[in-house]
Amino acid sequence: MRSENTFGVLFSIRQNKNKRKDYSVFAKISCNGTPEREITIKGGFDPKNWNEGRGRPHLYTKELREFDTYLNKVDAKLTAIYQELELNEGILTADNIKNHYLGQGDAIERVTMLELTKRAYEKYSLELKKGSLKNYGATNSYIARFCESKYSGGDIPLRQLNFNFVDEFFTYILKNPIKPNDPCKKTGAMKHIERLKKMVKWAGLKGWCVKDVFAEFKISIKRKETEYLVWEQLQAVENVVLINPLTRLVRAIFVFCCYTGMAPIDVQSLRPSQLSKDMFGNIWMTYTRVKSEVPAWVPLLDKAKEILEEFGLEQGATYRETVFKHVSNKVMNDHLKIIGLACGFDFEVHPYVARHTFGTTVTTQLGVPVEVTQIMMGHEDIESTMIYSRVGNPLVLMYMQRVQQKINSGMTIGINGINEEQFLLLLEKIAPKVLENVFTNEIMPKLLEIVHKNPAPPQLPLPQEHRDAV
Repeated sequence: MRSENTFGVLFSIRQNKNKRKDYSVFAKISCNGTPEREITIKGGFDPKNWNEGRGRPHLYTKELREFDTYLNKVDAKLTAIYQELELNEGILTADNIKNHYLGQGDAIERVTMLELTKRAYEKYSLELKKGSLKNYGATNSYIARFCESKYSGGDIPLRQLNFNFVDEFFTYILKNPIKPNDPCKKTGAMKHIERLKKMVKWAGLKGWCVKDVFAEFKISIKRKETEYLVWEQLQAVENVVLINPLTRLVRAIFVFCCYTGMAPIDVQSLRPSQLSKDMFGNIWMTYTRVKSEVPAWVPLLDKAKEILEEFGLEQGATYRETVFKHVSNKVMNDHLKIIGLACGFDFEVHPYVARHTFGTTVTTQLGVPVEVTQIMMGHEDIESTMIYSRVGNPLVLMYMQRVQQKINSGMTIGINGINEEQFLLLLEKIAPKVLENVFTNEIMPKLLEIVHKNPAPPQLPLPQEHRDAV
């Protein structure tokens, strides 16, 4: 079978940029369209002794003939390195060939696609949480099925990976779901490609394949807007009558997350030691996110305190490590669907609806700055918080009504700025009320406080001469 690889060595001379302005002989390596690399062979070479047509020195003298023989040996050595890499499934790039020539290349190791998935899974098992590792297991299953269907040996050397592999793998995921009744949509398939690219990039850094072999394949993941509850819907969840004790527990955990912003895995691992009371009697919840290991601080609202009193760990009890009884993800999702149907919602309620409700309805729409919400939600960057913090139509309407009021009252800004006459009329109208309000609510309390803290000194009797004068 004819090889599709390309390789070449070209010798040339070039003037150096040193003070002597002499010439050096270089060997330029080209391989498979990768960036060319050069090796300096000899410095201080007289350009008159170079034959441009041959790409070699003239053969006038014995010294030049010996140098010509040496260049042939360099060419042969580079070619031998290329052939060895090709034979042993090594990385065929000009850079790798140069490194092997200089004795800096890694030992040639033949790694296949399935071997990579195995090594990557072992590596990530020490770095990732259980949920994320489970996703890599699903991706590896798709890769194994794809390789088995496409290649006679059921596997492919990493050196042979190209754009066609990832493109055909993406199509395979869409057409061949692991679970027959649960096909993978485009966004899900892109997630698998994202994990594949991460593994292959790691393999490139290890020297098992060309770096960024999938760089041309662009990943486009369309983020789906997660539903959140408005106040009326949140109150409906709180007030709906539930008979099953387990369903009531699920509702309590869900509503607790609506008022604290906790993720499902975080609330399930919340410990009594992570709840504390400050000197003013406020209860604080301080914990570290399981997913990102970023700390979060949340002062509890009254509703969250009520749920802790009813469903949390009894004061002084030590029989449970976590505040709430453990509820599996499946049970949580199943009972939330029941609650959503009981409330008449036209969307599916799942645990993360609570976190979005906190970020939008409980905080942003009630005027909490997004920087404060970021701290309470345990986000490392504010961009993540912005996904959860949506303004919503009621707040948009409120601000636009204020704009309309300003338009109606002439409080607009034209080319010459604010209408001075309108501004003075408005100032004359509101100034007395503003001053009265400031004096009553700000100045007067401070004056009274000063008077109470500094009572008047007792009156002393006047000296005799002063009393006589009076």
